[in-house]
Amino acid sequence: MTMTIRTPLARSKTFTQQQNLIRGAIADRRRRGFSDNAPISNERIARTSLRRALLSARAALNERDYYAFLEWFTGIHRLEFPTGIEENVGFDYLNGVIKGPVLPLASEIAWLATRFSFSAGAISSFRAAADQLEACVFAGRYDRALERLSEISETHGETMWSVQLRIALEQKKGGLEAQKAYFESIRGKYRRGILEYVAYQTSVRNEERTSWLRFTEIIKTANAGSKDKEVADYLDYRLRNVWPASRSSIANVLRLEQSHSIVDQYETFVAFCQEVVRRNDLIDLYPAILVACEGLAHIEDFRLVKIIDVLKGESTNSSSMKNSSLASAPDGPQTKVLPRSL
Repeated sequence: MTMTIRTPLARSKTFTQQQNLIRGAIADRRRRGFSDNAPISNERIARTSLRRALLSARAALNERDYYAFLEWFTGIHRLEFPTGIEENVGFDYLNGVIKGPVLPLASEIAWLATRFSFSAGAISSFRAAADQLEACVFAGRYDRALERLSEISETHGETMWSVQLRIALEQKKGGLEAQKAYFESIRGKYRRGILEYVAYQTSVRNEERTSWLRFTEIIKTANAGSKDKEVADYLDYRLRNVWPASRSSIANVLRLEQSHSIVDQYETFVAFCQEVVRRNDLIDLYPAILVACEGLAHIEDFRLVKIIDVLKGESTNSSSMKNSSLASAPDGPQTKVLPRSL
């Protein structure tokens, strides 16, 4: 049997191949008008192509090349979007699930942490606005909270985070009819993907007549019968706030979230880091999570500070760690009012 040695030349060829995939996605955006085959804007086509290319790159490249590749990607992305924040996104990042190559959990952590470090500006902008939104909710100013949420969506695009949160806030402000009206406004927006299903189940969850126990049993049963393990793992997390037991299934959640915007990817990654801190069976991941969170210190997010404190032994209150002050306990009544994180 002949052993193949991965030489620097081979790495360079792979690197270039992945760069070309990104360049092709950027070229899709620069074409004028709409696709000849479907009434889909080139912006949406390009965003889908970029996500697919990034999912490919994280698997094709060696981990030691992640930084250089994402540094290069950030540079050409800034040529298109100088502020680092895309414009007129709408629901483009919720148009479907993109299946990427399977990676070990450790590699997903390394890729995502590097990606977030180069997207710190956009993430910090989002978190600052989310903190202001949270203050409105605590003050009972749901009308202002909805205005702030609209501003976030206008700037960063619609996300799973924003859709679930809007359903909850519409319920708080205008009751069942208001949240149902919002669901109807996005129903059927995309034939593929999981947006409509997540929105529908979130709407059901927020109805006064729905008990949390009954809701979780319905979702658990539906996911158990799913033929798509990856999607089932993700929906357990997204709808039931339950992280899988196995590392391969945790990696499924992180991988599928990369079908969505950087906001959803970041929020899910932070939730994952908090889960690691809470679980004894993931203790060996502490060093990788600590390195990841310390590498994101330039993002202003108090949750990262808490995670770092616990991992360094400066705090032992890991069991009470939550995504934010408004995070919902899986079995708490507040789950019907607000989603897992804010």
